[in-house]
Amino acid sequence: MTMRKLTLLFFSLGGLISCGATEERSAKVSDSVQSVAYLSSADGNLDIYIKDVKTQEVNQVTNNELDDLNPTWSFDGNHLAFLGRTLNSTFIELYNVASKKRKTLVDTAHSPTWIAFSPNENLLVFIGTDDEKQSVKTVDLMSNIQTVYTPEKAELISPKFSRDGSRIAVIENDNITILTKQGIKSEIVPTQYRILDFDWGESDSSLYVTARYEKNINIYHLDISNNQLDLIVESPFIDIEGRFFPPNNLLFLSSRLDGTTRQLYLLDLESKLSEQLSPSGIEIMNPSWSSDGKAVAYTQYVEGRFTSVLLEINTHTHTPVSPTDSGFHLLPKVRPLPRK
Repeated sequence: MTMRKLTLLFFSLGGLISCGATEERSAKVSDSVQSVAYLSSADGNLDIYIKDVKTQEVNQVTNNELDDLNPTWSFDGNHLAFLGRTLNSTFIELYNVASKKRKTLVDTAHSPTWIAFSPNENLLVFIGTDDEKQSVKTVDLMSNIQTVYTPEKAELISPKFSRDGSRIAVIENDNITILTKQGIKSEIVPTQYRILDFDWGESDSSLYVTARYEKNINIYHLDISNNQLDLIVESPFIDIEGRFFPPNNLLFLSSRLDGTTRQLYLLDLESKLSEQLSPSGIEIMNPSWSSDGKAVAYTQYVEGRFTSVLLEINTHTHTPVSPTDSGFHLLPKVRPLPRK
């Protein structure tokens, strides 16, 4: 495994872990949350489960030979896509929530990785590899695949649609490349910083990026209309995984409390005031918003165990949605609410 891939694993699963103490949590869950998908080792390797948080019913979606990865909901919550794996192949599968049926969306010929749904249509973006060249590709629910962008020599990771679905950003050799769905490369954003992770802001010219500069890793706002990069929060500690929710909310993880354990914080981008959301001494990773911004799903690490947890923002109620006594339970994603 290359150093680059090790760095990516650090940010996708939380990296080096430190232990902390548990605390009691209420069983109350926001009415805005219906169900949560997460990865679990309950059956051996990592499979995908969906839990109805009201009825407490748990449905095991997969039982593949190797770990399944990267569960991602469609914008309307009707489908869940994920990377399925066997001993010799990786593929994209699509799960229909209503019928509880699965189908292969992208087969092994494309060697797919890094999947993400459009925020407003049933279109998935992924990284595929053909003839040892990586490409940004899209696929609809009928398996119609379009190649959007194929650079000559580059490592591509983490493609994501903008919030209006008109653009795709992807990390290309530590920088950000901006694309249209039709394959037009509108700009490459060069920077002396090494981009490790990002999330789209409210407009299609706004990004919140986790970047390394010299020995520091911090979160910056990147205005791609003028290539302006501004530090969001000045900190000597590691700040990572900035996750935006309009109009002015940014979740992020920071080790500022004790220098080692990453806690979950919420920053008001207008006032620049932040508050700690997670209990002290517990390692947090993989935060993600619910579709209405009232709840956050995250992974916590306590005494050798990974647990998927829901946080209700207004009440600061933390509710485990996976077993807490054994196993790995990672990457929880709240199912989007139906759009009116």
